[in-house]
Amino acid sequence: MANHDRDNEEKESAIEGGQEGGETPIGYRKPPRRRRFRKGKSGFPRGRPKGDRNAIALFKEIAREKVRVRLGDEVRIMARAEAVIHVNYAASLKKNANATANMFLLAEEAREFVDVSDEKQVGCPIGAPARRLTPEEWVEAFGPPRGPGESKP
Repeated sequence: MANHDRDNEEKESAIEGGQEGGETPIGYRKPPRRRRFRKGKSGFPRGRPKGDRNAIALFKEIAREKVRVRLGDEVRIMARAEAVIHVNYAASLKKNANATANMFLLAEEAREFVDVSDEKQVGCPIGAPARRLTPEEWVEAFGPPRGPGESKP
């Protein structure tokens, strides 16, 4: 019990008079000086070392590398990602099924197969009238308001 009383007295004196010779008080939002974050010291010292790259950064670096590619009779220097597209295109022209599938996937990702005249594929147009419309004029011009999940008949 005496040991417990001594600990309480030390805590009280530290809170009242500061810590380690009366420097700063400790308590709520005032941690002891030896436990605070040190300037220039990482909060996670065993974490990722500086300069170490993740997989996406490494992929981007490889895709941007310059390579020489023979296109017909000429040799061109281009990014590796661009070269992959050129090589797949040339192979698809020679009826390589895998290269053709790659080109179709690439075109689909680039939204080349979206029919911009079809409202179901691109969504409703955004109306920006020249003047403020009444609710009746708005419904006449753009149709009745639709709730989420409702489609146009």
